[in-house]
Amino acid sequence: MGPRVFFPCCISIFCAQAAFALGFDQALTASGRTAGIEGARQALRVRAEQDGHISAATGNPEITIAPGMAVTGGLGPELQASAQQSWNLAGLGEARRGAAKREREVIAVEVRARALNQRLMAGHAWLALWTTQQVLTQAQRELVLAQEFESTVARAAARGQAMMADAADAKAWRGEVAQRAVRLEGEQHDLAVLLAREVGFGPEPLLVADGAPPEPGLPDKVTWQSAAGNAQNLPEVVMRRLEVAAQKARTVETEASHGSAFSLGAALQRDAAGRVVVAGTFGLRWSAFDKGQRVTAQAAAESERARAEEAQAGLDAAHRLAMAWHEVEHTREEEAVLRDVLAPAVAEALRLRTLAFSRGAATVFDVLRSRRDALEAVRRLTELRGARTWAEIKAWMLYAELVSGSGERSAGGSR
Repeated sequence: MGPRVFFPCCISIFCAQAAFALGFDQALTASGRTAGIEGARQALRVRAEQDGHISAATGNPEITIAPGMAVTGGLGPELQASAQQSWNLAGLGEARRGAAKREREVIAVEVRARALNQRLMAGHAWLALWTTQQVLTQAQRELVLAQEFESTVARAAARGQAMMADAADAKAWRGEVAQRAVRLEGEQHDLAVLLAREVGFGPEPLLVADGAPPEPGLPDKVTWQSAAGNAQNLPEVVMRRLEVAAQKARTVETEASHGSAFSLGAALQRDAAGRVVVAGTFGLRWSAFDKGQRVTAQAAAESERARAEEAQAGLDAAHRLAMAWHEVEHTREEEAVLRDVLAPAVAEALRLRTLAFSRGAATVFDVLRSRRDALEAVRRLTELRGARTWAEIKAWMLYAELVSGSGERSAGGSR
């Protein structure tokens, strides 16, 4: 009787669980609707709506009423009342509106940057799950072959045509492949949960990467390098640049809030004798000494910090683009070597050793070594295909942002 057919229990459990197939494009679409992204968009809408109510007047009317009683010269009620309105002479109202507008611009680009990062994370998670699914399928196929090979060697050992050690080696190989399949099943489960988080789904049902990954059409190297020269168009750099402008606007607002103010009003007085006096009031708060030097200094320091962060963001973006293109070229070259040289050679060696084994000219050890090499080559090739595809997708997404950012900047310059 041959060895018992073994399938990892967790694989059968995973297959029994309900699964939801999700394509790559669906994953990217869903990533743009996650709670974090939608919340950021809603926050921007609320901010724009509320900022529309910012008043040009920077002071509120002030009314004072002082009822009293005369205590000398005859008892009787008295009343004093005044009302006044002040106006900032340093343009505070316009400064407030300007600062609010700059801050909304920062938030808008921040939403764009978050959406890009979310798409990148969702795309990477989908591709990692797809790759693991492919590797798991290959391991399951090899497990079936390992069971068949174990049965063949066991029968040969029973007839005295092979050593018992050969049968033990074949059984060990079957166990090794089964253990690999169990481990890959666990990785697939974890990656399915990770993908669900990146696209805003719940942990159940488990997601399955459906279909094939995209093969984006990248520009040639010269076109890419020309676009990469505009690294300042990436959202994270644009956001830092707008933050510099927003901080400048806040500095102007801070200075204006401590500027001189002018007030006009009227006062009314009724004395115990019943006489009523009405007078106009005039006031001037002169910004002679306290000009908000402390808070202005803080705002100025923040402006300098924002400039430094803008410069660093631009440098980081340039490095990011350079690394992205290098990753594309490197993974393409490595995949080509593995696909065109190593994988075919290993497959041919396995074929020849299997044929020699059937004729008694090769040992079980030779066949198992070739099987191990072949399975490892297939795994590496699959994972490398995933790495190459991810490098191309990432570069494609960044290139799209560069092009769209350049267009937005040109349009903004023409207004």
